[in-house]
Amino acid sequence: MCDEPVKMDSSSLHILEIPQLIWFAVALGATLIGIGVYRRWRPSVHTGRARSTGADVTYSDAPTVRVLDSQHFDRLRKPVHLTPGDHVDILPAHPVIGPRFRIILNGISVDGSHEAAHITVVYGGLHVSCGPLVKELGYNEFLVPRAGRDEARSSVLYYRESGHSLEFMRLKVNAIERNTRTVEIEVVQMRGRWPG
Repeated sequence: MCDEPVKMDSSSLHILEIPQLIWFAVALGATLIGIGVYRRWRPSVHTGRARSTGADVTYSDAPTVRVLDSQHFDRLRKPVHLTPGDHVDILPAHPVIGPRFRIILNGISVDGSHEAAHITVVYGGLHVSCGPLVKELGYNEFLVPRAGRDEARSSVLYYRESGHSLEFMRLKVNAIERNTRTVEIEVVQMRGRWPG
């Protein structure tokens, strides 16, 4: 008699376990939500600062953007007004090497209703490139039309990425004044480095 297994109705066990399973699922969900809220609002272990929610982000046209101590980005955005024969040094010239970043306006070319600035760029001895609407006349010498909607096509550009650094430069002609023979050129330059 004792050796026979006792048979139970399996449906009665499932009915009794369903409320317990529901309460277990509710408790587990509440625990996961609590952990997520706690981890989001506690100070970060890696930086020693509280995590940002993103609502307090502000952008300005500052010359330098500091991210972390090991990351550094310098940016420059400068409008320049030149007349033919004038030049401007964007970066101070080195006493021994000479100009590091110089823009020279050689003249203004007028072909019917199309105007273009004839410029020469000295960029630390490096060769700069140009968009398809810009005519390259010689080594770093360009005939640059007034910038349209697609700025990259009518700009003089330099881009270099090596290892953990980035350098970018763009020149575009914003306006050409025939009366005063003045050309407004916008210069954008950015240099950055980040940890490896």
